[in-house]
Amino acid sequence: MKHLVVDEGTSRIPITREDKDYSLTIAEAKELREYLRTQKLEKQCFLWSLDSIKIINYVGFIQLSTVSLEILPKVSSHKNSREVLLNMLIVSRYLEINYSALAGLQLAKKNLFEIFGYIFALKLKQELFYGIYSTYQECENNLSFQKGKIVFSRQINNALKHIPKAYCNYHEFTADNDLNRMFKFVINLLLRKIETAKTLDLLRYCSLNFQDVSDITPNIVDADKVFFDRTNQRFSPAFSLAKLFLANCSTVATAGGYFSFSILFKMNDLFERYVSVIARKALSPYKVNLQHKEIKLLISEKNDKGVYWLKPDMVVESESSQLVIDTKWKIISSQYFRHGVTREDYFQMYAYLTRYMDAKAAILLYPYNENIPTGPGAQLESYYLENNNNKKLKVYSISWDDNDKTAQELMKIVRENEIECT
Repeated sequence: MKHLVVDEGTSRIPITREDKDYSLTIAEAKELREYLRTQKLEKQCFLWSLDSIKIINYVGFIQLSTVSLEILPKVSSHKNSREVLLNMLIVSRYLEINYSALAGLQLAKKNLFEIFGYIFALKLKQELFYGIYSTYQECENNLSFQKGKIVFSRQINNALKHIPKAYCNYHEFTADNDLNRMFKFVINLLLRKIETAKTLDLLRYCSLNFQDVSDITPNIVDADKVFFDRTNQRFSPAFSLAKLFLANCSTVATAGGYFSFSILFKMNDLFERYVSVIARKALSPYKVNLQHKEIKLLISEKNDKGVYWLKPDMVVESESSQLVIDTKWKIISSQYFRHGVTREDYFQMYAYLTRYMDAKAAILLYPYNENIPTGPGAQLESYYLENNNNKKLKVYSISWDDNDKTAQELMKIVRENEIECT
């Protein structure tokens, strides 16, 4: 199985007629295009040309019949990009696991699919140690002895046909429920595709617990119907990972019966959640409101209803002022005019400044990259509103490969602007 690793947003995957280790064949490119179509992924994030493809905003893993693609964020530091991505996923709570649990897995040598499979198997085994989840299920059947209530409308049929059994309606305590059926499906899926011996041992242990569970082919809609309460809440972290596999398993198989699948994350959402989680901890002296949604851009004269909710990623409040912060997962550079910040981003921040009356500054926060010589946490652009130089719009870049650095830079940015605005 060929495995390609590509940097999100910066490198292209060649498409060649010959089967080469560093490229997709024309047939593999067609299979990838069809898979992306069935999954209804954002077309603008997959930039096709005649001889290559570039992937932007998505990171993760795509498995096709003859090749797998691993899309990783490009890291400017010496750190391993796969480890940086996993750390972001853990901090952002996409993965509910301690990073120390992955210490013995040799992350630099494993692709994301192998890592996610290991985390799923480990979390599930830890809970199965305390017992499989079982529920009372309503059953109806002909039995040699009475159990529960006799269903007389069906028992009459037994009498007419001289069937010497009782047709009963009863409840049975069983492990054959929706949650376990989905776990069994994912376990069997991973057993066919995982290569790491340690993960396979975990999966085989888990599989033994589901021998009496029915085999089904579920989908993400079925998964959304699973209800968690105090009796099964402990399985929720493992099920969150199972849903990743279910959500991205294609329903279209190749001629050989091979199902394509993926585990993908949008980097703009991941970067926003990563910065927001760290901000809430690091900026504890301030009040941090995430996904603030209290102000509308316009009010309709017809019905006095608001039009276009404003929803900045963060509103940081002190006793004297507000600071509005929006994260943008885009590559900016000191080589570009205004660092490459788009007009749309400026207009968005202008709306925040004009509608948030107590906001003295609005911050555009971009991920730091090696094309910014001033280093992370430094101010890149600064403007004020015409006729109101007390309202500032500023641009910063910030670290995203080190939690402590991110926290320190956030505090520095907030304090700089609070001092300037008071």
